[in-house]
Amino acid sequence: MKTLSLLRLALLIGALTAAGLTTSFAQDQTATASATSKHASALTADEKAQLKKDTDQVLAADPDLKTEEDALKKEHDALGSDASADDKKALSAKMHAHREKVKAAVLKIDPSAAPIFDKLAAAHKAKASAQ
Repeated sequence: MKTLSLLRLALLIGALTAAGLTTSFAQDQTATASATSKHASALTADEKAQLKKDTDQVLAADPDLKTEEDALKKEHDALGSDASADDKKALSAKMHAHREKVKAAVLKIDPSAAPIFDKLAAAHKAKASAQ
């Protein structure tokens, strides 16, 4: 359950990444959770709670999105460290598309979440330019 919540948060954070940026999905879950928390640390506890509530609401209301998320999580978990760069890139593209769908659905039910997404995008951009 905790891993699924982290995945949801990661999906929301990833929705904010600029097009064309890819993430290596061959990392272990600890490294992924650590990276997620670095972006999430830009948010207050209230902002994190709002995104989680909104995301949970979206996934509960749209079984297709929930099914897609679960399938992507399984695909991510099955992707081994020996996966090709093409496989990683293909999964990254699928996950990016899913994150965009979730973000759009969240914004549809709660337009007040837009500044939170903007804040996460700024944190991601700052981290990317620092690398």
